[in-house]
Amino acid sequence: MHFHYLLPIAALTAALAAAQEHIALQCRESEPPNVEITEIAFAGSGCPAGYAPGQTLSDPSTLILPATSFTAESGKNKSNLDARTNCQILVKLHYPSDWQFSVSKADYYGRVQVPDGMTAVSKTTYYFTGDPTSNDVSYNTTVLGPYDGSYFRNDRFGETNSLWSPCGSEAMLNINSEVRLSPVGTGQTAVIGVYTQEKVDISWRTCG
Repeated sequence: MHFHYLLPIAALTAALAAAQEHIALQCRESEPPNVEITEIAFAGSGCPAGYAPGQTLSDPSTLILPATSFTAESGKNKSNLDARTNCQILVKLHYPSDWQFSVSKADYYGRVQVPDGMTAVSKTTYYFTGDPTSNDVSYNTTVLGPYDGSYFRNDRFGETNSLWSPCGSEAMLNINSEVRLSPVGTGQTAVIGVYTQEKVDISWRTCG
């Protein structure tokens, strides 16, 4: 009586093993091998100009970048230039020519203090240098005064994301973060700061 069940169970076990192997293969093929950051550069009023050493990514889905923090301020003895501060990080990646990548997730947080009648903005723009087919993508948090407290921003790129690197072996990703206050020249005291996370998640897909 029991022999009637041996063949179906064996077949089911083999099918499950094959399915697990197929899923594992798909996971391995969802990211390219041998991804390397060849250059990291900084520019802007919110971070010192310079370079950071390159690195080989042990996890191709994650960029580990130097964390930065900066503020914009207004008030007595502050110039209009102090009301806007930015930091632009340029990341050059080298990867197999039949792949392309995009940012999938990045998080930011900070503090803001603005009086009635003033506005504070924290914004990040993402784009690729020298690629006319790639669109800029921006996310921002706008705070209307009066407000005194923290803010968080979660940049999430969905499936319809239009920001993809060119198909090739190298691309330069720009991440330009800024904070600003308006209107300027009023003499009112205000401040907004931003803290950029070290971790930026990226996603991959094959070309063609």
